[in-house]
Amino acid sequence: MANRKLISSKIEREILFRNEATCCICGKSNVQIHHIDGNHSNNQLINLAVLCLDHHNQASSISSMTRGLKPSLVRKFKIDWEGRISRKRQLVRQNISKNKDEQTFIKFEIKRLVYSLPAYPDKKSTNSTIEQIYQWSVFEATTKDILKAFDYIHWFLKDSQIAILLDRLWEFFWQFVGPKDVPMGENDEKNIISTIELIGNLGRQVVIIEQNPRVFNNLFSVMKNFQDVASWYHKPKLKMIIKRQFIGIKKELIKAKKYPQKVILLNKIEKKIKDL
Repeated sequence: MANRKLISSKIEREILFRNEATCCICGKSNVQIHHIDGNHSNNQLINLAVLCLDHHNQASSISSMTRGLKPSLVRKFKIDWEGRISRKRQLVRQNISKNKDEQTFIKFEIKRLVYSLPAYPDKKSTNSTIEQIYQWSVFEATTKDILKAFDYIHWFLKDSQIAILLDRLWEFFWQFVGPKDVPMGENDEKNIISTIELIGNLGRQVVIIEQNPRVFNNLFSVMKNFQDVASWYHKPKLKMIIKRQFIGIKKELIKAKKYPQKVILLNKIEKKIKDL
């Protein structure tokens, strides 16, 4: 267990959200995160299941074969439960009706929160503000307005805030776990396209102004998530848009006379372009 890798707060937050912090087998709360394949260093989302204490003990027991909680069965429970939660959330979003005054208030509140980000550049305040913005998106179906507001103010963000925003943009699209579980509508696809383009703009901004190559780790990670979605939903258009963003970032890097880790970044971006 000396080489065991701790689950990052980002991954922990995501897996608990996908499962509503409830056991994927029985729906009880007071849960733990279980490594399905038994490898406690494999913290990929596909390998993590949320289980109550009883089912976690059963799944972790060497006698789990007799209890019927083999890894393959836990994985089936996980996929089914996360899909049901995603479908439920999507239905709630679709069925919410708001009058004109409510819509105006929501848009104002989103702008107020997003526009406040440059004034509070520390990590805690940035995360707290994005969390509030995210809460609006969960049940109010306002992702389009949120993305528009982010697009307006991103040039005023510090590099540390850009890194956080890149890290958390994916949270607005966690529900898209696969077409069999959650369909992707036309507006959903448009929002994903807007987000990919925003990520590309943030990447170019980092090259032009901030010159902090560490931010690219977050950019590569979030782009990989959207690339996976494009594959799951058979959306070659999304892959082409991702590729276009990397090409734009590459052009800015080439133009930059001096940039930290320029050659390394160019090689990584070129590999991403070829993969797409």
